[in-house]
Amino acid sequence: MVRRGFSVVGCLLMLALGGCAGLVVHSDVTTFHTLSAADVGKRFIVLPTKEQEGRVEFRQYARMVAIQMQGVGFIEAIDPQYADYVVFIDYGTLGSRTITGTLPVYGQTGGGTVHHSGTVTTPTYSGNQYTSTYSGTSYQQPTYGIVGTQQYSRIEYTRGFAVGITDLRKTTEERLHYVYEGKAMSVGQAGEFSVVAGCLIKAIFTDFPGVSGKSRSDFKAGAACND
Repeated sequence: MVRRGFSVVGCLLMLALGGCAGLVVHSDVTTFHTLSAADVGKRFIVLPTKEQEGRVEFRQYARMVAIQMQGVGFIEAIDPQYADYVVFIDYGTLGSRTITGTLPVYGQTGGGTVHHSGTVTTPTYSGNQYTSTYSGTSYQQPTYGIVGTQQYSRIEYTRGFAVGITDLRKTTEERLHYVYEGKAMSVGQAGEFSVVAGCLIKAIFTDFPGVSGKSRSDFKAGAACND
């Protein structure tokens, strides 16, 4: 029986799915698999869990995953009976935290244009005093340093996308037989998952299937990766 979300993709998805500047999304990608070059060219189909059935959001991400699967050499099947592999996906914003702190403020600490003014009193032979004023400017090389501090506060969201590929021929009613489990985690200021979904999916399929059991960092940029 197919169950929802993280439980469907197995223990992998119980791991914490977890930077960004401008249009760049930083993802941490981890994969486990038994795939080999001989598996390329086999047929697959992306199927929803019970809770994902009929969801427009699922269909959008499923299509993106299918395109990536085809891009690495697999063939999309139109019906499960013609597929070698069944692909499950899980995704979402998993939590948030507020980050606070203090940043130094830099500015000019000295030098530059300096204004001078004053009064000069000069005695005379008659015993009187002559008073005059003066003013002017001079320039010195400016110096820079910390002139103060500024408080900041921001909310960071943890976003994750997971892909599980099962071998349909070896799967039984009691157990799904996984040949691939991959996840991409990202932390950033975009709380709406759809903003970074494209980047996380692309990150998973970069250098697919990857080295089993190893994690790597991935950076993706573009309109679909706005963070």
